[in-house]
Amino acid sequence: MRIPLAFAPVLLSLTILSTDFLRCQGNDQLQRLSEYLHFKMERDHIPGLAAGIIRKDTIVWSRGFGLQNVEARVPMTPHSVIGVASITKIVTAIAIMQLHEHGKLHLDDPVNKFLPFAVRHPMYPEVDMTISQLLSHTASTSNGPSLWRCYSCNEQPVSQKQWVGAYFLPGGKHYHEEGNSGAAKPGEGFLYSNSG
Repeated sequence: MRIPLAFAPVLLSLTILSTDFLRCQGNDQLQRLSEYLHFKMERDHIPGLAAGIIRKDTIVWSRGFGLQNVEARVPMTPHSVIGVASITKIVTAIAIMQLHEHGKLHLDDPVNKFLPFAVRHPMYPEVDMTISQLLSHTASTSNGPSLWRCYSCNEQPVSQKQWVGAYFLPGGKHYHEEGNSGAAKPGEGFLYSNSG
């Protein structure tokens, strides 16, 4: 799986700092983390962010920085709703790799083995899309015209399950044969995909 380069330094730095924190657990480490986040926000013109550190199953530290709404001057908190977008791909990939490590799935399994309906590329209906292809953006799924109209940081008009069916199934409200799929056969080309 490819991590967008814009996120890699931040994720790496936060991982290093949180690892140090877990070793030391001192206020010094929290202060360093806070200073680092303030530095990143100022340098990269980030208006607000929320951060947290989890140890085992417990949140051991969380804090909001900056503003969640600049115009209204609403401060960011650990409970602010944030459109996390592509970062969810990393969390999903970690969960999938954990399932793989426990033998619950194989990366070359067809995705349809785990779905309540069959997802097929309209130009290559005989070719299975695999978990590995979805993780590596080679399944030839695309960001069709309805993707951004349906999802935002606010309330979602439909559940994710409803949306996925409407997006990938022929005849679905958000199905678009050309727009929801890439031109390449699944497994034969890279196409960054949020819908995948």
